[in-house]
Amino acid sequence: MVETYSTTEKIGKLKELFRSLKDEGDHKKALYLRKEFKEFLGQCDALTIARAEQELAKEGFTLQDFRSGCDVHLEMMRESLGQQGTAIPAGHPLTRFQQEHEAIICWINELLEAVRDAQTYSVFGDAKDALKRVEVLTSKLGETENHNIRQENALFPLLERHGISEPPRVMWGEHREMKEMKTKLHQAFETIDASNYLEVLSKMEETALLLEEYFASHTKKEQTILYPIAMRMFSPDEWKEFSDACEELGYFSLEA
Repeated sequence: MVETYSTTEKIGKLKELFRSLKDEGDHKKALYLRKEFKEFLGQCDALTIARAEQELAKEGFTLQDFRSGCDVHLEMMRESLGQQGTAIPAGHPLTRFQQEHEAIICWINELLEAVRDAQTYSVFGDAKDALKRVEVLTSKLGETENHNIRQENALFPLLERHGISEPPRVMWGEHREMKEMKTKLHQAFETIDASNYLEVLSKMEETALLLEEYFASHTKKEQTILYPIAMRMFSPDEWKEFSDACEELGYFSLEA
């Protein structure tokens, strides 16, 4: 028989589990906690999880504390909240963000392919076409910062207006880290020449792999946590405010 909890009790239980996951160093106990957390998340919606995170933040939980359990949290989101989906009607302002998610992950994958292709040439001059593709895709990923800027200036303020502050804070921190990765890719490419191109491409591949993993994780949290909360809480007037802010900030092209 599944025990039932009130919303307040769910928040308290989630906070207890978050603390335990952060502090547990024993591997076997951690596996048990993962199982318990996974089972309990099946009883919680995205808003309840966000409220628990917000209360923990007020109690001193740091960004690193939340990130320490990020992988566990994401795994459970895929199997619980992820199954619920985000019912976004055609033409809704969030549809564009989902389209951008698909484009960005595609470009990261294409960059990895181009970097690996360029590494197959033993002569720098022969890698010209592959390197040009690397340059184009690196530049394109730089343009996608516009995606994060719109989230930070159009979506996050509305969530915070409704008292949802911790998820945007975590996402904002991840935006900064991904921006650093994109900058690192651009700066690395700028140093390429005939004497170092294989070494530089190897480092770019490593960074692109990290960005791919990071962005996939980040996107999953947006689509299973942030967007469901926004769909549930925002009024029609707030969606109009959101759309107007996005239009003012502009969009990057989805064409590669």
